[in-house]
Amino acid sequence: MRRQYTHLTLVLCSLIFPLFSCHKVDEELDSISRQPGVYDLSRGSAFIGDTIEIRGKFNKAADLRFLFGGHEARIIGVDDRLVPKQAPVYDQGSSQIAVQAYKVIVPDSIRGTLQVTARFGGLTYPVGTFSVRQPPPLIPGKVLVSTYAGSDPYGALEIHDDSLLKAKFGLIETMVVRPDGVIYTADFDYNSNMHYIREVSNGTVKTIAGGGAQMEGPGADVYFGEVKGMAVDAQGDIYIAERTYDLVYYYPFSLIVKLDRNTHEVSVFAGRAFTDTDTSIVNDGPRLSATFSDIGDISFDVDGNMYVADFGNNTIRKISAGGIVSSPVATVSCDGFCSVLSGSQDGFGSEVRLSGPTQIAAALNGRVYFTEFSVLKELNPRSAEVTSIAGHPDDHIGKYGPLATTTFHELRSVAPDAEGNILVVDGNSVLKIDLTARYAYILAGDGTQGYHNGSGEDAAFNGPTEVGFDAKGNFYVADRNNRLIRKITVQ
Repeated sequence: MRRQYTHLTLVLCSLIFPLFSCHKVDEELDSISRQPGVYDLSRGSAFIGDTIEIRGKFNKAADLRFLFGGHEARIIGVDDRLVPKQAPVYDQGSSQIAVQAYKVIVPDSIRGTLQVTARFGGLTYPVGTFSVRQPPPLIPGKVLVSTYAGSDPYGALEIHDDSLLKAKFGLIETMVVRPDGVIYTADFDYNSNMHYIREVSNGTVKTIAGGGAQMEGPGADVYFGEVKGMAVDAQGDIYIAERTYDLVYYYPFSLIVKLDRNTHEVSVFAGRAFTDTDTSIVNDGPRLSATFSDIGDISFDVDGNMYVADFGNNTIRKISAGGIVSSPVATVSCDGFCSVLSGSQDGFGSEVRLSGPTQIAAALNGRVYFTEFSVLKELNPRSAEVTSIAGHPDDHIGKYGPLATTTFHELRSVAPDAEGNILVVDGNSVLKIDLTARYAYILAGDGTQGYHNGSGEDAAFNGPTEVGFDAKGNFYVADRNNRLIRKITVQ
């Protein structure tokens, strides 16, 4: 009997001891998950004024401060994250740990490389090493601005076909450049009060459409409304976004028409007039049934999808290669009549609020860049995420430098190049936005209104509306009020 009791005692001990042992391990792991520490510094270098993210176990301390070499940074937001346990302080337990991600603005009083620390609860914790980024070198080589096409910017307002430097343009409202260097412009002629489509190629300028009275048909018989944007597809055909009026109800609406590069025949590609039975200002679906409201610009991506800056509808529209119109970041509100909710808010899909997008361009990397007067933004079509790159909706003074502090006067064009940079027109200057270095600087034109060729910093433009480039890397500018096409060459 005694032997049976002894055996039972041994069995119970063998079961109870692991329970105590496991409980002890659980306490240790729980202690590790509670202890403060830094998991990650999102960027080890940035410009002053940039926003970076610091992730760690800070217990949401009320007295938390982040110091860059002793200079306190401003905390502008915090959210919760689950991240892998990679820091030594989190080397036990499960594969993830709950941390806080703080958005922090790099203080403007620091220089060089320094240590970042976190202080709370009377203790100081190391965050990491941080370096203040320096402005990138400007364009290597020399930038020269010349007149590529057009003559006599101070002469009489008229349109005249001729050789490059003898031809005359009207007010160049917009322009598109094919990879092979062929240029198409939309000119407004004061004398006829009409828009004309011009082709600049093989050393000559010629009018290929406009001046008629029809919506469709041979180019010379077609009347264009107010031309807002142009694009060229992979076959070289031209697409024109125009604002016009319904002849019965006099409602303003937008159309996109196609101009055949060879026959110069014009046909409606997308859009229609509003009718009195419409219950929405934004109608998706087949391209000829969809409605647009004051298109600002259009652009094709590499897959043949067209993106539309629908200014009047406060959103970005997409026309698929199959001809279906959708609104990937629009939230439609219906109260008797349906319209898109507007505002100024980045985010994903239905979170996004836009206000009057004007210029748009799809890049080779699949991203779509667009402008809202004085703000440059990016759309990721895969995730439907919209992110502000630079500029502020309430600041309209052109001030260039680190993107976090860059402001624009009035963005009129956006053109991503093959190197991942973005060219924009702002006021009377052509800017280069370096997305890698996160810096904006003047490529040509110091902002002064006028007409002057020469080095980039000395050149002058007068109300430029568009910038584009060919496959050889030549940049062209539609100098609207000078009625010229200017060329920017980087030597």
